[in-house]
Amino acid sequence: MYYYLSLLLFYCYGFLIFKYRFSIAQRLNLLDLPDNIKKTHKSQGYLLGGIILLSSIFSLSLYQIKFLDLLLFIFFFILFFFVGLLDDMKKISIIYRASLIFSFIFIFLYFLLLINSPFFPQDFKLFFFFNNNILFNLFIYSFLFFLTYNILNFSDGINYLIISFVGCFFVYICYFYYKNIQIIFLLILIFSLLLYFNKNMIFLGSSGILLFTYNIFFHSTYSYNIGYLKIEELLNAFSIIGTDLVRTILGRMLKMQRPWVGDRTHLHHKIKKFVNSELMIAIIISFFSFTPLLLFQLLNISIYHSLLIGLLLYILILCIFSLDIFFKEKNKI
Repeated sequence: MYYYLSLLLFYCYGFLIFKYRFSIAQRLNLLDLPDNIKKTHKSQGYLLGGIILLSSIFSLSLYQIKFLDLLLFIFFFILFFFVGLLDDMKKISIIYRASLIFSFIFIFLYFLLLINSPFFPQDFKLFFFFNNNILFNLFIYSFLFFLTYNILNFSDGINYLIISFVGCFFVYICYFYYKNIQIIFLLILIFSLLLYFNKNMIFLGSSGILLFTYNIFFHSTYSYNIGYLKIEELLNAFSIIGTDLVRTILGRMLKMQRPWVGDRTHLHHKIKKFVNSELMIAIIISFFSFTPLLLFQLLNISIYHSLLIGLLLYILILCIFSLDIFFKEKNKI
């Protein structure tokens, strides 16, 4: 019953924000206007994704955790929302934003450590490397949070992409580890609504990306601590859009450009030359992102081989959609 009440609340709250989107966005300076340079949408958008995702705070209470843990999670959930909202409203500098995000997640993890929370990851296991040094783990998990945010933020260049990717991520966890069809059904309904909003020019913005990152981090940490999810699986899921982030940054640096200044060299921009539908582009990238993990689960191949498959798939997709011969043939038609 609780699940359905949460879904009903999310739908009612979401459509309320959707109905008054213009007045809310105008009052909070959250209008996203096209500039025909980096922002290619034709009409104005609304950076209201974070405000809509505020209702996802109720998902934290699905776990049987101590009251102090719950208060801590809620406090930092709201704190990260306001950091993202400040960025959406004021367009704060990349250095200032990065400093805030990294500092807050470090403090958050430190508080989890102080209260001896079962949600603090006590050790770090990646491939053949193992470390149980507390200070090292504080830094490495803070960095992973910050890296996840940047990967999602860099990939948020077209409609549907991040929403479909994050939706697939949570469905993957729920199906293969929690075996809960009821939650999967509710997730599909929730992300379908987010896709509908995204189609109607409601963008995630920095606040929405930060709340998605927070939710991924929270639920992944829980799954990791109880022995379900592996860090290698997280790397696997992010192998395509993460590798694209590295390639894009290195490309800008080689051209003597600032690495954080947006351009149209991302993978989704290359695919867009051949595929007009942004929804189809999002499906293509999400499908190939999770193909290695599906092979890992269904065919029982090693996680290392699946990670290699993910990297090879990225190279293959990049090469295919970088060949001008297909683009020329399309123009002839």
